[in-house]
Parts: sequence; structure tokens; C-alpha cells
Amino acid sequence: MHVLDRAITILKKIAVRLFWCPRCNVPVLGRRCGICDSPTLPIKLTPPGDVRPAIGAEYREVYSLLKNYVGSRWREVIPRRKVVLLNKVQYPDMADEVIIDGQVMFHRFYDLKRGWRIKPLYPLVHEMTEKRVGYYAVVDLPKVVRGYEVHRDKVLEANLPDREVVST
Repeated sequence: MHVLDRAITILKKIAVRLFWCPRCNVPVLGRRCGICDSPTLPIKLTPPGDVRPAIGAEYREVYSLLKNYVGSRWREVIPRRKVVLLNKVQYPDMADEVIIDGQVMFHRFYDLKRGWRIKPLYPLVHEMTEKRVGYYAVVDLPKVVRGYEVHRDKVLEANLPDREVVST
């Protein structure tokens, strides 16, 4: 077994198992919610699972980043007053997975030149595309693979800036 694989296996064993109650919309440490006693769903965290709640300045920063990224209709994608969790992930400077509604919505990372930025993940991209909010593109392809260049004739609908480079 490779050293990195062994390290990841160890981190998975010691990581906190976190669940989400879809009914109460809160994080839970067990397989059943302590409030409504309904079954919970596991949250897929990047090891080692160093989760903390976003409160105060961090909470405001998360929503400010989301507002700057999505635009004026950002509340249609993720309304305020949600429980926001941050899970520290590896990055050259600092980065967190941002968990809202039990899903990792985006990565928040620090860029030395531009400050805090976000990289949207599938749940956020899905919400933006469904509600036609922010920058999005709907393409006529069964699957988009990493590094594939989408040609203009495959774009059915889009709201992109003039020069946008999208990586998968």
C-alpha cells in the first residue's frame, strides 16, 4: 500500500462521522435525529473531517462570497439563515468545504493576490443552473469529461462573461 493511501485510510478511520437531518435541516452526530427521530443522511467530508460551524465574521464572509459569485439573485440559490459548516481541506494557503443543507456546496479558498474566493461544486452549480442565476451554461452533451472543450454549437443556453474559462 502506498504511503498516501495508508495516510488517507488512517484519516478516514479517525474522522468525525457527520450526518444531516433533512427534516430539521441541522447537522447530527448520529444516524437518527435527536429532535424529530427521523433517519439522517451522511455528509461526505474530505478527511480528516475537521468540521466547525461558521459563526460571526466567517458566516458573513461565506454569504458575501456567495453574493459576489452568484450576483444580485443569490438568495434564490441559498437563502440566509441556514446552518453553515466549514470543513478544513488541504490547500497551499487556506481552504474550507462549505456545507449548507447537508451538502458541500462550494470550496472557499484564499488566493494571495485576490483574497477569499469560491469554487462552486455540483450542488451549487445545479441550483444556479436550475434557477438561471449567476454564470451558467446548459449544454447538449450526455456527459462532460475533464479537459473537454465545449464548442459553441453544443451550448443551448448560457449566461457567461465575455472571457470565461471553465474547468471541470
